[in-house]
Amino acid sequence: MAQAFHEVSRFVDPAECRRVACERFSAERMTQSYIDVYEVLSALGALGTERQGYGSTGVAAAMAP
Repeated sequence: MAQAFHEVSRFVDPAECRRVACERFSAERMTQSYIDVYEVLSALGALGTERQGYGSTGVAAAMAP
Protein backbone atom coordinates (compact mmCIF):
# COMPACT_ATOMS: atom_id res chain seq x y z
CA MET A 1 0.00 0.00 0.00
CA ALA A 2 2.87 2.36 0.80
CA GLN A 3 4.25 1.72 -2.68
CA ALA A 4 0.88 2.57 -4.23
CA PHE A 5 0.73 5.86 -2.30
CA HIS A 6 4.25 6.66 -3.39
CA GLU A 7 3.39 6.01 -7.05
CA VAL A 8 0.22 8.10 -6.91
CA SER A 9 2.01 10.96 -5.17
CA ARG A 10 4.09 11.52 -8.30
CA PHE A 11 0.97 12.52 -10.23
CA VAL A 12 -1.07 14.34 -7.57
CA ASP A 13 -0.71 17.99 -6.65
CA PRO A 14 -0.60 18.21 -2.82
CA ALA A 15 -2.06 21.72 -2.82
CA GLU A 16 -5.02 20.58 -4.92
CA CYS A 17 -5.58 17.57 -2.64
CA ARG A 18 -5.55 19.84 0.39
CA ARG A 19 -7.98 22.28 -1.25
CA VAL A 20 -10.43 19.52 -2.19
CA ALA A 21 -10.21 17.91 1.26
CA CYS A 22 -10.84 21.24 2.99
CA GLU A 23 -13.84 21.85 0.74
CA ARG A 24 -15.34 18.37 1.07
CA PHE A 25 -14.72 17.96 4.80
CA SER A 26 -15.12 21.51 6.11
CA ALA A 27 -16.82 22.00 9.46
CA GLU A 28 -19.66 23.85 7.74
CA ARG A 29 -20.29 21.07 5.24
CA MET A 30 -20.12 18.34 7.87
CA THR A 31 -22.47 20.31 10.13
CA GLN A 32 -24.95 20.72 7.29
CA SER A 33 -24.77 16.99 6.57
CA TYR A 34 -25.63 16.21 10.20
CA ILE A 35 -28.51 18.69 10.11
CA ASP A 36 -29.82 17.09 6.92
CA VAL A 37 -29.76 13.64 8.55
CA TYR A 38 -31.54 14.89 11.68
CA GLU A 39 -34.21 16.59 9.57
CA VAL A 40 -34.89 13.36 7.67
CA LEU A 41 -35.00 11.34 10.90
CA SER A 42 -37.28 13.93 12.47
CA ALA A 43 -39.63 13.78 9.50
CA LEU A 44 -39.68 9.99 9.65
CA GLY A 45 -40.41 10.11 13.38
CA ALA A 46 -43.22 12.61 12.85
CA LEU A 47 -44.62 10.42 10.09
CA GLY A 48 -44.58 7.44 12.44
CA THR A 49 -46.51 9.27 15.17
CA GLU A 50 -49.03 10.54 12.61
CA ARG A 51 -49.68 7.03 11.35
CA GLN A 52 -50.08 5.81 14.93
CA GLY A 53 -52.74 8.44 15.57
CA TYR A 54 -50.74 10.63 17.98
CA GLY A 55 -51.58 13.88 16.31
CA SER A 56 -50.82 15.83 13.21
CA THR A 57 -47.67 17.74 12.38
CA GLY A 58 -46.88 19.79 9.33
CA VAL A 59 -44.04 17.45 8.31
CA ALA A 60 -46.06 14.29 8.79
CA ALA A 61 -49.03 15.73 6.94
CA ALA A 62 -46.81 16.84 4.08
CA MET A 63 -45.16 13.42 3.80
CA ALA A 64 -48.30 11.31 4.19
CA PRO A 65 -49.20 9.33 1.07
